[in-house]
Amino acid sequence: PYKELGFFGTPNKEMVFLQPTTCALLNVTDQPAFVVPTDDIEHIHFERVNPNGRNFDLKIIVKSNMAPNTPISDPLSINMIEQRYLNQIMGWLMDSSITYTQTDKTWNWKAVLSLVKEDERFYLDTDENGAKKPAGWAFLKMQDSDGEEEEEDDGESEFNASSVDEDDDETEESFAEDDESEEEEEDESDQEESGEDWDDLEKRAAEDDREKNKRDAVYEMEGEPRSKRRKS
Repeated sequence: PYKELGFFGTPNKEMVFLQPTTCALLNVTDQPAFVVPTDDIEHIHFERVNPNGRNFDLKIIVKSNMAPNTPISDPLSINMIEQRYLNQIMGWLMDSSITYTQTDKTWNWKAVLSLVKEDERFYLDTDENGAKKPAGWAFLKMQDSDGEEEEEDDGESEFNASSVDEDDDETEESFAEDDESEEEEEDESDQEESGEDWDDLEKRAAEDDREKNKRDAVYEMEGEPRSKRRKS
C-alpha cells in the first residue's frame, strides 16, 4: 500500500483510513472490509467539490455496472473526504490510468447510468447525426461547466443591475440640477421683470410731471391763475 497516499473517508458507516495500492483501493483493518480492484473501476467522480468547502464525496463506477442486461445500481461511495486529500487522490488516479471528473453538485446516479447504458455511441465524440458531443464521462464535467457559466451570467446581471442603479442616480442628479437651473432662471427672470416695472414707474412719474408742468404752463399763458380755475 501507498501509505503516504492514504486518506480518511466513510465507505460504510464509520470513518476509516483507506489506502491506494498498485492494484486496489482498500481498507482491511476495519470491518466490514472495503476492497475495490483498480481493474474493476470504470470511472471515478468527485461530488460536492467546492474551493470553499471542507469535504467532498467520491463515487466509484465499476465496470460490472456498465455491462448489458444487468440491473442498474448506484456507484460505490466514499463520503466525507477532507478537501486536502483531493489532489493526491487525483494523482494516484492519473498514475493508474483511471479517468475521473468532478462537480460541485450531486447526481441521480441510477438515471445517469440508465442513459449511459442506452447510448450506443457513449464513448464517441459524435452522436448518430454526426454532431459533436462529449465523449464518454466528459459529459459530467460539461454539466459542471454549464453551472459555472450560469453563475457568471448571474454576476453580469448583478453588475448590469448595479450599473442601471448608478445610471438612475445620475439621471436623478441631472434632473435635480435641471430643476435648480430652472429655478435660478425664474428668479433672474422675476428680478428682470421687477427691474422693468420699476423703470416703467419712474418713466410714468416723469411723464406725469411733464404733463403737470404743461398744464401749469397753459394756465399761466391764459393769464388765469390755476387756483382760481380750481375754485370755479
